[in-house]
Amino acid sequence: MAQVAAADLGSFLRDLRRGAGITQEALAERMNVAHTYVSQVERGISQPSWKYLVSFADAIGTSVVSLLRRAGLLENVPEELEQEMAELAATVPEFEEIFRLAREYPEKLPEVVQYARYITERLKKSEPGG
Repeated sequence: MAQVAAADLGSFLRDLRRGAGITQEALAERMNVAHTYVSQVERGISQPSWKYLVSFADAIGTSVVSLLRRAGLLENVPEELEQEMAELAATVPEFEEIFRLAREYPEKLPEVVQYARYITERLKKSEPGG
């Protein structure tokens, strides 16, 4: 993801929330976060996590891929790959940071996602009943 100032991303998210006709309190409730956190993100005080962006997209009825494309943050990564990264990061939160770093080398993203998929499959097999 391209580097974007927290305030710019926050104001973009605020505009989307308002456009959806949702209050900060209602959004926070849907996302299971404190409304003060929503306020901090919108004012650029806090940078939203990947989990926050996924929850935000769900709360306003869109995909995180669509959200990031509309924000101008996804340009060179195919939508299918972005969707898979979102799903993998939702399963293993540590992948969020790995994918963030890997975006600096877009040509390596497919390999990184393939490896994350492999790790996820191995984790599932190691679970009881897996």
